[in-house]
Amino acid sequence: MSSMQMFLVIGGLVLLSFLMINFYSASDLQYNVINHNEAVITASGIGQSLIEEIAGKAFDEETIFDVINATNLLTIPDSLGYDSGETNRLLFDDIDDYNNYTGVDSLGGMGNFNYKIKIYYGQKLNPNQKSTSRTFTKRADIDIVNAFMQDTLKLNYVYTY
Repeated sequence: MSSMQMFLVIGGLVLLSFLMINFYSASDLQYNVINHNEAVITASGIGQSLIEEIAGKAFDEETIFDVINATNLLTIPDSLGYDSGETNRLLFDDIDDYNNYTGVDSLGGMGNFNYKIKIYYGQKLNPNQKSTSRTFTKRADIDIVNAFMQDTLKLNYVYTY
């Protein structure tokens, strides 16, 4: 084999190596995109499930058995959170019990989905703004993170009485 043929064989192997590296890096990128999309869809489902679970609870501790018509009867903003004896999510009976609640859902190969829920009163005319006083509007902010997602998924929902 002449030196020219050897040079062509080596050149061909180098070119083949570059093509294989590009192919595998493109496949890896596609794999990462697929995993990211699946994680976002799964996290959205978890968040929606939490929103619906919260919506199924009473608006406030004071509205579980009675109808009220004055905001001063509602739980004060600094006391939003679970009540004594409500040691887990299954025992929560009103919306604000979920304030500062954190949880983990583990779903197959996607790993853990960690979430945190914040509940606060919303302003009367703008429920997206936090209110320092009691109103007939509560807002839930749910943050969900997962190793396959590049950023935190943030969901929110406004509950009114």
